[in-house]
Amino acid sequence: MKKAVIFDMDGVIIQSEIFYLKRRELFFEEQGIIVSDDFQQNTIGSNPKAMFEALFPNDLVKQQEMLVAFANFRKDFKVNYSEMLTDHIQEVLTWLKSNGYKVGLASAGEYHSLIHVLKDTKLTEFFDVVVSGADMPKSKPAPDVYLAAAKKLGVDPSECVAIEDSTYGIQAATSAGIDCLALKPKDFVINQSQATEIMLSLQEIPNWLTR
Repeated sequence: MKKAVIFDMDGVIIQSEIFYLKRRELFFEEQGIIVSDDFQQNTIGSNPKAMFEALFPNDLVKQQEMLVAFANFRKDFKVNYSEMLTDHIQEVLTWLKSNGYKVGLASAGEYHSLIHVLKDTKLTEFFDVVVSGADMPKSKPAPDVYLAAAKKLGVDPSECVAIEDSTYGIQAATSAGIDCLALKPKDFVINQSQATEIMLSLQEIPNWLTR
């Protein structure tokens, strides 16, 4: 029996990934960096630190330079997260809390950014714990963030289900021994073959938990 549901943020709670992909493309263009479509797709769900580590694996100085440059670049992009909320997220979170499930957030994003989004979308009250992959030894696809979330929730990983969308996120959840429901994107294709099950809507979560 599942006791907890752990959500990813981008592409699950908010539909932000198209925005983030376009922002990254503009940044790479400005920096004169050429990246493949596969790289862009594979790093969906990763934070900037992990992205630049993958892009410049043997150059710590370059990684740090790019982190600073990207942080400055994205200051010019204003985002209204309330307009990005995924359909049915509020009703599903309400159902989970009403039925006694613990709810966590395990995202690659930085902690202060995650809290900002939850406050902006008025979802803070639904989450018992918030864990950032940026604070872990290794971010997704490593299992660290999910193992930490399960521990903070006081449940065994086998008693959790993860709600994900990205390839890295699915790998992180399954590597932690957590069943993973993947929300299929509407606007682009992601490899979700390692998920326990693929959903077309978050409304499928209650049915999956109670069947």
